[in-house]
Amino acid sequence: MTQTLFPHINHALVPKTHPSMYLTHKYWARKPHNVVAEYIEHYSKTDEIVLDPFVGSGVTLLEALRIGRRAIGFDLDPLSILTMQVTAESIDVSKFDQAFDSIKADLESEINQLYKFPCPSCKKQSIITYVVWSYIINCPICKKRVLMAEVKRPKGKRQNIYKCLYCKQEFSYANVPIMGEQPIFLRAWCPNCKQVSKVNNPELELPTVQLSNVWYPKIRFSYNEDRPFTTKRRANTIEELFTERNLYALALLHARAVKIEDEVARRAILFVFSSMVPQASRLVPWRRGFLTGGPAWTVPEYLILPVHCEFNVWSRFENRFHSMRRGIENRNECLPPKLEYVESFDELQNRGQYLIDRINAIELSSVIPPNSVDYVFTDPPYGGAIQYFELDLIRVAWLLGKENGDVIDQWWKEEITINRGQEKNFEYYHKMLSASFSEIYKVLKPGRFLTVTFHSTDIDVWNSIIMAVRLAGFELEKSSINLLR
Repeated sequence: MTQTLFPHINHALVPKTHPSMYLTHKYWARKPHNVVAEYIEHYSKTDEIVLDPFVGSGVTLLEALRIGRRAIGFDLDPLSILTMQVTAESIDVSKFDQAFDSIKADLESEINQLYKFPCPSCKKQSIITYVVWSYIINCPICKKRVLMAEVKRPKGKRQNIYKCLYCKQEFSYANVPIMGEQPIFLRAWCPNCKQVSKVNNPELELPTVQLSNVWYPKIRFSYNEDRPFTTKRRANTIEELFTERNLYALALLHARAVKIEDEVARRAILFVFSSMVPQASRLVPWRRGFLTGGPAWTVPEYLILPVHCEFNVWSRFENRFHSMRRGIENRNECLPPKLEYVESFDELQNRGQYLIDRINAIELSSVIPPNSVDYVFTDPPYGGAIQYFELDLIRVAWLLGKENGDVIDQWWKEEITINRGQEKNFEYYHKMLSASFSEIYKVLKPGRFLTVTFHSTDIDVWNSIIMAVRLAGFELEKSSINLLR
């Protein structure tokens, strides 16, 4: 008997710009929404069940809901779960506004007082928007004091290599102790004369803050205190990523946000807070013209460059609030107003639209019956190219809150990755990936498809994906990769 071949997607799909509901929060390696949607529409039908066991930012789940499917999104990352919850649920804009306005009334003035600067025009009090700081070192060769903003990087050299102004010798910034820091530029806005000031080499009087009076995460970038994160550079703890006043302002905002009574509004405000945390850190580098795209943490490492920015925490929080508000309005236009969230697969089959949970992909068949899912679209872990646990910790540590203490949440132990600090090598990665695809095979209906997207220049990791899906029992139908159950 001749099998009729399924008409696969055999043309290039051009990624489109994400709509506002996907621009409320940075998430590493987010997939193009229109590409994901076309695959879901092609390989499933209305009201069928679509699964993504490595759902990440939730694009698969959200696009499935948008085009009338029921959806399951599983991930181990708490930030992934919050992202899906906030984006999928219908949020009352008026309650969201009220929550923000209450925080604004309580904290805007107090936080802005931390960023006072005499206005050069009217001499009254202006408010700093951002400060550019430069680290100071002693040249390891001639021992002279060096302001890093004044030194050059020789062409063709590694990122950390600089040439001393005095002895003209090259040195590695990575191995030189930081002796201090100096402001080299600031931008401020004056509410009195409405002028924007740009000041070179400003003289700053930094406020005294009592960090002992507030809670903030003090987690170290290491496993069991002796194995450093793969993504760690200079900073050893989360608190070292921030100036003292920014850390204090963030602590004030977080303490106020968790007190919002309405659960949905509180979740949305904490999502806003999470989205702006890296923007308030030293991870934002100073590059001329960077403001055209806004401040951003662009390198998937905890890398503080020698010249970096300190942004006003309130201004970033307010900016991200408006971004979130646009996202809510866009979500309310794109998705049905009332999508019913359920807590089990049985409920999803009977009445609900979507199921979200922190489930390990190697345990799918413990929560989903065999032969129950109509289509799987997934983007599995990149073999360590993106260290999701480590990179998300800067946000997750705040989201887990004071009750979590200063201990790393143990979900990293189940992360499928290659990471020396976690003591996980390629063999571990391949074993767990193979187990995951075996579980996908069990829950997917016979004759239905799994689509795997994957971006890696590591041929071993790529081959691991191919071997894992074939060993699970799938038949390769197309090189993109589509696999038949």
